Amino acid sequence: MEQSFPKRPFRTHGGAHVPHHKNTAHTETRVMPPPDEITLPMTQHIGAPCVPCVKKGDHVYVGTKVADSDAYVSVPIHSSVSGTVKEIKKVIMPGGQAVDAVIITSDGLMEHDPAVCPPPEIKTKQQLADAVNVLIAGDGNENAAAKYTVGTAPISGTKGKLACDQLVEFWGQFDPYTMNTILCSTATMTDMLKIP
Repeated sequence: MEQSFPKRPFRTHGGAHVPHHKNTAHTETRVMPPPDEITLPMTQHIGAPCVPCVKKGDHVYVGTKVADSDAYVSVPIHSSVSGTVKEIKKVIMPGGQAVDAVIITSDGLMEHDPAVCPPPEIKTKQQLADAVNVLIAGDGNENAAAKYTVGTAPISGTKGKLACDQLVEFWGQFDPYTMNTILCSTATMTDMLKIP
């Protein structure tokens, strides 16, 4: 008699059913102390690896940019502690690849970079228009958003008419990235666009 591996050896419908033991539900919330040292690999996503823009001995704050790249798909890396750059060396990632990394020794103070501040609050229609213009045209550093026309790749449909299906299809092409979208009613959008 021939034996074969069953098609469904384990019950998987509905996911794993694990007991709900919330043994810490009634304990006090605690703030974790900053680590003594952090390692920031220059490859952290599917985009291009970053290049360190700090050197050994540099003082950094929370939020200080420590690495960047000119590549089209890339994101700068910032320090999550204040302290001193200990070294820049190769480290082995969980996948086995060797990548450059910035090692920072924390001073324990968690001081925020004075150069980093939140964006200004948008209070007027002109400020909203300026913010949208930066998204469309870039900030003057040759980083303008790509422009597409409905009816030409990668947006299908009739030229000049954008239906919801074409918008969803276009957004789907950015997987695994997610798009930043405002989901609101027509009335809310109208109110927002009527900001004085």
